[in-house]
Amino acid sequence: MSLHRAQAVLAHFPWLEEWAKPSLTAKMRYLETLRAQAARFVDGEVLVVAAAATALPMPELPHADPAFAVLGGNSRALVGLWRRWQSAGRAALGRVGDAYIPLVRDRARHPQ
Repeated sequence: MSLHRAQAVLAHFPWLEEWAKPSLTAKMRYLETLRAQAARFVDGEVLVVAAAATALPMPELPHADPAFAVLGGNSRALVGLWRRWQSAGRAALGRVGDAYIPLVRDRARHPQ
C-alpha cells in the first residue's frame, strides 16, 4: 500500500494513529532512501530545462531576420529546428524516466 493511501485510510480512523505510526515511519524512511537513490540519476537543472522546453508554445519565429538567411528564407526549416529542439527536451525527460522507473521497480521487488 502506498504511503499516500495509508495516510488517507488512517485519516478516517484517527484513533489508530499511534498503532500505525511505527509502520508509517518505516515506510517513510524507506521511501526517502529510494528518493535519495533516484536523485543521484537526475540532474535537477536538466530536468527543469527539459520540462520547460516541452511546455513552451512555438514562439513567433523571426523568418525575415538576416541571421537566418542561411536557411534560404525557408520558414519550414526554422519550424523544423524549433521542433527538433523541443523534441530534444522530451527525449531528455524520457531518459530521466527510463533511469528512474527501473530503480523504483527493482527496489519494490527487493526491499532492503
